[in-house]
Parts: sequence; structure tokens; C-alpha cells
Amino acid sequence: MFKSISHNFLLNVASQGLVGIFGLFLLPLFFNYLGDSDFGLYSIILVVFNTAVLLDFGIGKSVTFNIANNITDKSFTTSVVLFSFTITFFLSLLLVLIYFAISNFYEFNFINVLISRNLYLFIPLSFPIILISGLVKSVLEGYNEIKYSIFLKFFLNISLFIIPALGVFFSLGINSILYYILIFRILIILPFLTVLLRRMNFDLHNKSSFNKRAFLKFAGWTSTSNILTPVIVQFDKFLIVEFLGISLLGYYTLPLELINGFLILPSALSSVIFPKFCSGIINLSEKIVILNKSLKYLLICIIPIFFLATFFSLEILSFWQNNVFAIKAKNIFPILLLGSIIFSFGWFLSNFLIGNGRADIPSRVFSVEIPFYFLIAYFLTKKFNLVGISIAFLLRSIIQVGLYVYFLFKIHKINLLKILYRDKIHILILVLLVGTVLFKLIVINKILFGSVIFLTLIYVGFYLVLEKTELDALKKFIKK
Repeated sequence: MFKSISHNFLLNVASQGLVGIFGLFLLPLFFNYLGDSDFGLYSIILVVFNTAVLLDFGIGKSVTFNIANNITDKSFTTSVVLFSFTITFFLSLLLVLIYFAISNFYEFNFINVLISRNLYLFIPLSFPIILISGLVKSVLEGYNEIKYSIFLKFFLNISLFIIPALGVFFSLGINSILYYILIFRILIILPFLTVLLRRMNFDLHNKSSFNKRAFLKFAGWTSTSNILTPVIVQFDKFLIVEFLGISLLGYYTLPLELINGFLILPSALSSVIFPKFCSGIINLSEKIVILNKSLKYLLICIIPIFFLATFFSLEILSFWQNNVFAIKAKNIFPILLLGSIIFSFGWFLSNFLIGNGRADIPSRVFSVEIPFYFLIAYFLTKKFNLVGISIAFLLRSIIQVGLYVYFLFKIHKINLLKILYRDKIHILILVLLVGTVLFKLIVINKILFGSVIFLTLIYVGFYLVLEKTELDALKKFIKK
């Protein structure tokens, strides 16, 4: 089981990293080719593609949970697939009707731009394609076809860069590029549908115990957290614009964009192990072991990366942007990085709770987190500017993860802090804290001192925290 998780994790990291590299090098090319106006339109379309998946109203995670939890019952899983596709189809029609209703009764500059570019029908055509492709990915994960799910996600994401690159090569306009992206997405879904057909049972004589009401209730709770997430995530940007001015927004959002690159590891691993948490053939004790080892291995990998990124934040930001940007953003970069890393561990805890049938927990956490965050962010931003909103971001991450830890103990009696202490993770954190404090107190060679602490973290992580059996398995895996 852990061998398959590790292979899928590495495959996911490689696919996400490759998409990121393509985006990094191709976006400047698109900007120069399309020009300011068309590139702005392309950027908005990217946002539509990346956020429209949230409009599935929790169907995706509910599908993964129900299929994985009843994977041995083919009649049940087939009923889930057919019902979810039916719901998604009608949901797509509803979104299309809402789009036309809004565009007819309200005046939006974005819709006027689409009309002027003959792209008025692009958004309604994209809704069913985006929702169905997301549903296919969720069904694949439910059936534990993780590799196919990773490949599908890779092709869907890479199309947002490869198709425009071909458009540049063949001198196509923005209209042709965008519609070719839709056509490519339709074609790429088809072979993955054949994978699903092999797993399904269309014998109508076999009655299924599929409970549609429970399915929709699970989806409803997930949908609530999906809706609240973008609200709370975007709130800090509005505060900065309101109190500090739009000119300072880039010094906050650009470091967050860079930090997203550091989060490929937790993002890839959390998506791979979510179906394991949902699985009905894996008992709770085994799921706890998966959670424990995932957090343990991730901490070993991410703490040294966090140290380097924090220690050399000025140099990293200067290389990525320029010296002026680095000087203004260097103080908030470590705070945002630490908050983002803590949030990433929350993904694992929330996925564990959702995978064990408690889709309501993330929504309950948000209901506690949001009022506190809005209040503290308001006062800290007015008092301490960008540093204040960054501290509020960090405090929100601590509160969110703390609440998940509480619910883990309350529902499943899992004392996560005790487990991590037993696994000697505290030694890693102690080395990190001592190394950082010493650097602040003693003026020494930065590169030499940073290298010593980094190597110490690596040694502690791999030779003191990992058990001998884990270390032997890792060496064996690397040799292969």
C-alpha cells in the first residue's frame, strides 16, 4: 500500500512540477504574442477554468467517498456514477441558464468584452466540460485509479499552456486558441471514460443500496466549505486594497504565488492519499498509520525547505523579482510561508475527517475561523500594514489546524501531538528554532551557517526521526 502511495505521489509531483515549468516559461511568450488586452482575457479564462470546479457543489468528493467506501459493491458504485453524472448534467444546464439570465439583466464589462470578441458562448460551453472532467477525475480516484486520475489532471492543466503555444506557432487568434482548448478537453476525457466503463456493472436486475439522500447531504457539507473557501481566501486582498492601496497588493500576492511552488509536495501527497482515507477496505487503524506517516515524511522534507526559504528569503526574492521588491517583501515572506505550510497540513487532517464520513467538520471549522479572522485581520492590517495581515494569515492557519486536531481527538481519539512527539518530530523543530535564533544573535557567514543548519536538519530528519525499517525501505526505493 505504501509503495503505491509513494509511486503515485512522485508521479503527481512530477506532473504538477512539469505543468508549473510550462506555465513559467510560456506565459511571457503568450503575453508578448497576445498583447495586453487579449492576454488579460486569457488570464480571466484561466481563473474560470481553475475555479469553476468549485461549482460542482461537493459532488466530486461525495463521489470519491461513496465509491471508495463501497468499492467491492459494483451495483452500488455504478449507481453512484450514473447518479452523479445525471446531477452534473442538470447542474451544468442550471449554470448555463444563470449565465444567460445574468448577462441579459445586468451589465458586466467582462460579458461585453466576450460579446465584442465573439466569445459570448465560450463560458456556457465550458461549464459542462469543466464539471464533467472534474467528475471523471473524482470517479477515477474513487475506484483507486490514481495514476489515471493524475494523467487526466495533467493533460487538462497542460492544455491551458500547450494549446496557446501551438496557437502562437500557427499564428491563431485568441478565439481559436480558447475554443481549441475546449475541443482538446473533450477529446482527452473520452479515453478515461473507457476506464470507468470497465469498472461498472450495468446489470439492472442487481438492486443497489445506494442512498441518494446521504450522497447529497455529504455533497452539501462539502459544497459549503467550497463556497466559504474563496470568500475567506480573498478577504485579505480586499483589506489591503481598502486600507493600504492597490499599489501594495503585489508585495503580498506575489510572495504567495511563489510559495505555491513550495507546496507542490503536500498538495500532491494529500490528493493521492484522500481515496485511501475514503476506502471501505482499509480499517481505521491503518488509515491513522497512513496519516501519521504522511505528516511525518512531509515534515522531514518541508522543514529543511522552509529553513532555506526563510534564511535566504532576500536572495530568493531578489533573484525572482528584483532588489526593491525583495526588500519590501522579505519581512512578510517567512510569515506567509509558515502559514501556508501549516495550512497544507490542515489538508491532510480535513481529508482524513471527510474520508471517514465527517464532511461537516470543515464547514464547522470555517464557522469558527471566519469571524475571528475577519476581526483580527481588520485590526492588524490597520495597525501593522502588510506585516499585520500576514500575521493574521498565520494565526488563521494555526486556528484552523488546531480545530482539526481537536476534532481528530474528539471523534477518533487520535492525539496527533502525542504521535508527532513520539516520532521525534520535536527534534527537527528544535534544531530549526535554535538555528534561526543563533543566526539572529550572532553575526557569522550566512552561507556557511545556513549550510550547517540545513545539513543538520537533513541528518536529524533521516537518521534520527526515521526508523531503521523506514530508512531501509527508502534506500531500497531510491536504488530502484
